[in-house]
Amino acid sequence: MRFATVATGAVNGYLAARLAAAGQEVACLARGAHLEAIRETGLRLVTGDGETVARPAAASDDPAALGPVDVVLFAVKAQDLETVAPLCAPLMGPETVVIPFLNGVEASARLEAMLGAGRVLEGLCQISVFVREPGVIRQTGDFARFRFAERGGARSDRALAIAEAMAVEGVDAGVPEDVTRELWLKFMFLSTFAGITAAARCDAAEIRARPELSALLADCVGEVGRLARAEGADVSEADEAKALDFVRALPDAMRASQANDLEAGRPLEVDWLSGAVARLSATHGLAAPAHRTLHAVLSPFRDGRRG
Repeated sequence: MRFATVATGAVNGYLAARLAAAGQEVACLARGAHLEAIRETGLRLVTGDGETVARPAAASDDPAALGPVDVVLFAVKAQDLETVAPLCAPLMGPETVVIPFLNGVEASARLEAMLGAGRVLEGLCQISVFVREPGVIRQTGDFARFRFAERGGARSDRALAIAEAMAVEGVDAGVPEDVTRELWLKFMFLSTFAGITAAARCDAAEIRARPELSALLADCVGEVGRLARAEGADVSEADEAKALDFVRALPDAMRASQANDLEAGRPLEVDWLSGAVARLSATHGLAAPAHRTLHAVLSPFRDGRRG
């Protein structure tokens, strides 16, 4: 099975390195110094167990040079989807399928609107990785979980075949019974934790220590739970309680990548996290004042700001 990574940042860099090291054919779309490093020395993956160097079958900043593949692994920041999605076109043959590993709950619908019905699966990932330097991906933690299924949740033959091809060393790939539920459970935690740690410039320890932030945490989780149920997802109040317990168990210094992006002056995914909670809730006649406020506070920084 031939894979392409669009683009080859932290998440897709991890997948490209793991898949290529296991003998799968991988074509990487990258640019700049990162591309040059991949071409010259390969992709270096650094984990707690050591270092792996893998050489993808091809690497280019021109998708036409890579040609059609079986599977496009699509992992970019949510705000970049519409800009990057057209680069998939030269990679797509008649049966090519695209799997998005983006934050938020709207990526597959947004991609399908651009790439065509039946060409996109629903996907999510749970992994902690970053680009340490050009050509080098660093994993923190020991989890790398990737789940996908047809839009609507069906466990199709093509999704199962892709999962089997991706289930190499270091990649926990699978097709869940209810991908919609898994997507919303991740979104419940991520939209809340990203919004609070960025807006309050805080970490998990401060959320636990300050009653005002703990109350905000509960409000935000509740808003997403109610929205999930309105959207038809199998998410219960018990799941909301588990999300709160999960945050209470996080390492003290942990904060979301959106908080790091804010500090570094990089663009934010806020429109697709807290902004999406507020926007989608309004379509169901639901109030989401906590997420609406987080979105308002962070929206001046959506395009990044330095200094």
